[in-house]
Amino acid sequence: MHIYCFKSNISIGKTVSPCPPYIFELKEKTNFSINNNAYQYGKYEIHQEQRQDDAWPIAANTQLQPTLQIKDIVLQFQERKKAENKAQSASESTDVALIITCTIMGLVLLTITIITIFFCVQKINLTIPIEMRNRNQL
Repeated sequence: MHIYCFKSNISIGKTVSPCPPYIFELKEKTNFSINNNAYQYGKYEIHQEQRQDDAWPIAANTQLQPTLQIKDIVLQFQERKKAENKAQSASESTDVALIITCTIMGLVLLTITIITIFFCVQKINLTIPIEMRNRNQL
């Protein structure tokens, strides 16, 4: 059985001692009391007369997972945030490059179309043969 009772007193038999600042283990069938609240094997009573310390879950997790440090969590969070920002800026730069490429391609196509129309109009020579002119005059 794992016990965490920091800032309290634990009694095992007739021995009373302060609880350590870490989680410790007792044999499953051990009877004990914490701050005069008795815990007996097979019988559990939970008394909570004080407000729970907000840091308790962090302390418990630190003891249960000693390799997990808060600085590691913060570092992982910062690295994830950097990766997200990098991906977002890469996406934005890709969007800008795509817009520029499409604009250039559009201008090239427009220029080719204008040049093609200009040369086609110059090659069309509207000359009317003499026979056609004579028929119209009749």
